[in-house]
Amino acid sequence: MSRENDGDNTLVLYKEWIKQQEYIQEKDKSIFEKFGKKYIHNVNELYNIHLALIEKKETIIENDIIRILLGEEIILEVEGHEVVISEENLIKFLEDSIDILEEIYPLGTLVELDKMLAQKAGVKNQEYIPRVIIVERFVGIENVARYYTYAGVIYPIGNFSKGKVITFTSKTIKKVIQEGYSDDQEEAYVFAMKNELKMNQHRKSMTFITEKEVISYGYN
Repeated sequence: MSRENDGDNTLVLYKEWIKQQEYIQEKDKSIFEKFGKKYIHNVNELYNIHLALIEKKETIIENDIIRILLGEEIILEVEGHEVVISEENLIKFLEDSIDILEEIYPLGTLVELDKMLAQKAGVKNQEYIPRVIIVERFVGIENVARYYTYAGVIYPIGNFSKGKVITFTSKTIKKVIQEGYSDDQEEAYVFAMKNELKMNQHRKSMTFITEKEVISYGYN
C-alpha cells in the first residue's frame, strides 16, 4: 500500500467531513481544508495545539503553519487567512481532525504502550514494559458514542484470558516496534471504517473522553 495514496484518501474523507460541519461557515471551509493538508503528516502537533488550548497558558499559539489568538473569540490564521471560531468549536474541530488524519496501524503491528495501561490490564510487575500486538481496530463500545482505536494482546503471551484484549488509543502508543502487513485492502478498510464512524455515526475516539463522560458511562 502506498502511504501517499493513503494520505490522498484521508484528505478526500477530511474534505467531505468538513462539508458536514455546520459550525464552519461555507466561506471558511477551504481554509479548514488547508489546515488538514498541512497537518496530515504531523498529527502530533495537533495534540500539542489541543493541549495548549485546554491548559490556556498562552494567549497566542503559533508555529510555522498556524497562528491562534485566544480571547473571547478565537482567531485561527492559516497561511494568512483568518477565521473566527469559538473555543468549544475549535477544540471539537481539533479532536475530530486528529481522529480522521491520524495514521492507523495494520493488524499484527507490535507496539510499546504506556506502563500505566499495562497495570490497568492486570500486569503486576511495574517495571514491565508492556508490548502489545494489535488484533483489532475501531472497537465500538455498547451504548457509548465513542470507540477505541485499537485492541491488542500482550506480547509474547497472546490471548491469555478467555478472549480478553487490551483496548487503547493511538495516544497511548509510545513506540512502534514492528509494523504489520498492509496492502490495498487494508487501505480500503481503514477508509471505510473512518467514513462510517465519523461521517455516518458521528463517533469520537476515546482519546479525548471528558471527565463528565467518564462519570456518565460509569468508568470512574
